[in-house]
Formats: sequence, C-alpha cells, structure tokens
Amino acid sequence: MFPELQSERLILRDFRESDFDIHNASLNDFDVSKMLTVVPHPYTKDDGDWWFDHCRTTSHNEEINWVIDNGEGLVGVIGIRNVSTTPHLGYWLAKSQWGKGYASEATNLVCDYVFNRLNAAAMNTGLFTINPKSLNVLQKNGFEVTGETKEKNRARGDLEMDYTTVTLTRDRWTSMQAIAA
Repeated sequence: MFPELQSERLILRDFRESDFDIHNASLNDFDVSKMLTVVPHPYTKDDGDWWFDHCRTTSHNEEINWVIDNGEGLVGVIGIRNVSTTPHLGYWLAKSQWGKGYASEATNLVCDYVFNRLNAAAMNTGLFTINPKSLNVLQKNGFEVTGETKEKNRARGDLEMDYTTVTLTRDRWTSMQAIAA
C-alpha cells in the first residue's frame, strides 16, 4: 500500500495519470530543472513516460516518490531513495508554487515518515550551492551542512557545479520535535 501523508495544507500521494501533463510542463521549465541533478532540459514526453513507469515499478522498499498536492492537484514532487539504508531526499516545486512554504511542509512530512515509520537513524540530501532557498528549506527542518563537493547538472549539459551535502539525524529530528511541541 502506498504511504499517503497529510498536513493541514498538503497531501503527499501516489501519481495519477491526470498528473502527467503538469508534471512534464513543470519540469520542462528551465528554472526548475536547472536546480536538479538528474533532470534533463528540455524535459520530454518520453522523460515523463520513463518517470511514471519508474514510479509504478520501483519497490517502495527502494524508493518512494510522492506527488505534492495542495488540494488543487500536483504542485511538485518529493521522494526518498535508499529507503532501507540511509534515505536520500529529493524534491522540486512548480515555479508558480515557489514561496508558499510547500517545500518546507512536504519535507517535514517526509522527515516524520522517515524517522517515525521507517525508524531510520539519519537521512541526507544535497543541493547546488547556488540554491540558498533550498538550503533554507532543509535547515528549517533540521538538516545540517556536512560537506561540499561537485555534482553534474544534467539540465546544464552535465556541467560540474558546487554542491552542498546535508544530513539530518534521528536525534536532531526528535529534539526539534520536542521543542516544537
């Protein structure tokens, strides 16, 4: 069964066929794809077909990808891979949805899932260093910078770019939740 998650404003749910066009259009926006490591630009129908098939056929023990739905449909995607070891977080929002707090809220839901349902000891992710707004989302949720490296950016023709790695431990998450309560 797919692990649907919910907050006051968002539902994190499985993909539906009705999500296909907005998903593809959102990722075909260079302002979105240029901040992601593996998403090509332009983002084609074939890319979308591959992604939807990947989400349908990949075991939730390996990877879980949720649609971020604000009640009006897909506004972005958030997911974790390496589910059974140290989950690695990834997310994006359609450009029209930036600045509404959805990324922080969805990240919070996934962190809660990772630590309280999967019982993971830690989770990690990374971001291109030129994306301070994403770093802010992650730091609001307790992630701490753990290093700097280089990563290729597929949308920019595999250009190597500065990349910041971040980690959130279960202990830090638990402490933050206790303070917030």
